[in-house]
Amino acid sequence: SCLVLLPKFCVVCAGVALYAFATGNPALLVHPSNSEGELCGYGNQSGKPNLLYFELTWCAGLLAVVGGCPTTQVCVEECPRTYWNSAQGKSSDLDHFCVPGTNMTSEMSQLVEERSC
Repeated sequence: SCLVLLPKFCVVCAGVALYAFATGNPALLVHPSNSEGELCGYGNQSGKPNLLYFELTWCAGLLAVVGGCPTTQVCVEECPRTYWNSAQGKSSDLDHFCVPGTNMTSEMSQLVEERSC
């Protein structure tokens, strides 16, 4: 009886997979999306294929698996090569890693509190 059910199961699985690829967006499976739901590397985010998490430790719990990671996520051209924290103040390269449209004249502590940088 198992030999009869196995081919039927495989046909159903193949049908579901074909339907999903025909009606869905396979890019969602392989490309990250920012906090706004935009795919990194596509549309407004073209040229920015990488995803930067502002506070990666917030994504390490069961709640993040169920409801998504609660930290701000930004598409970036390349990942930072140095460690940085808000106590160090602003740097000239910081604006590449902030939410687009952030007012960089604000105090650093305010930008961090607003989750803009």
